[in-house]
Amino acid sequence: MDTQPIVAPEAGRDYPRNWNEFLDWFASEETCLGYLEKLRWPSGFVCPGCGVAQEPYRSNRARLMCRSCGRQSTVTAGTIFDKTRTPLRVWLAAAWYLTNQKQGVSALGLQRVLGLGSYQTAWAMLHRFRRAMVRPDRNLLKGQVEVDETYLAITATAPMCPPMCRWPVCIDRVALLVKRWILGTHHGSVQPRHLDAYLDEFVFRFNRRTSGSRGMLFYRLLQQAVVTEPVTYDSVVNSLREPPQQA
Repeated sequence: MDTQPIVAPEAGRDYPRNWNEFLDWFASEETCLGYLEKLRWPSGFVCPGCGVAQEPYRSNRARLMCRSCGRQSTVTAGTIFDKTRTPLRVWLAAAWYLTNQKQGVSALGLQRVLGLGSYQTAWAMLHRFRRAMVRPDRNLLKGQVEVDETYLAITATAPMCPPMCRWPVCIDRVALLVKRWILGTHHGSVQPRHLDAYLDEFVFRFNRRTSGSRGMLFYRLLQQAVVTEPVTYDSVVNSLREPPQQA
């Protein structure tokens, strides 16, 4: 059976090459929705309810109705952008800025750059993107795996949270880079309960450290964002993943 060749994303066709091109591509909410729709359904709309793949009825760009079962949905429903009150232009600008800074950004830095009304908004946006940095179908480690352990000095302001947390990581050089990143970009101000999220971002960046295209990272992040389940502010604030238990 013939198979279609996999076409790699191309700069200028699938994602902007620079900031000026970004502004041209995403000048309105409608163009942002159109871009996210193509990322979510590259082969055409598929109803989240019945799974039928066919062009939906469109009352507007945002509202889609399945011709088969009549279910109404939106491009952003069921993604990290679900029910957001922040304009998609701001979300995409945040994704561009986040992926174009090699060492990452802090919530305060994102708030200042985008002119967001509150620190909490910027903080929650970054944590939602960090959820999307974990690819659901990623390859897991298998066979004999060698690990080491390290201590991260982080600021702990919540009760019963220790100032030092021990987590298994691979090889000393990576552990050193993690420490520098936590202390440099985030000034050590990382709650232990959110440490996993920051490590997810570090892994996303480390695995793509040799990429010569920041635009490609933007594309990959949004590609994963539209297949990542919604994250509420409360769930981010109250998230607590326990460190692995020793056998």
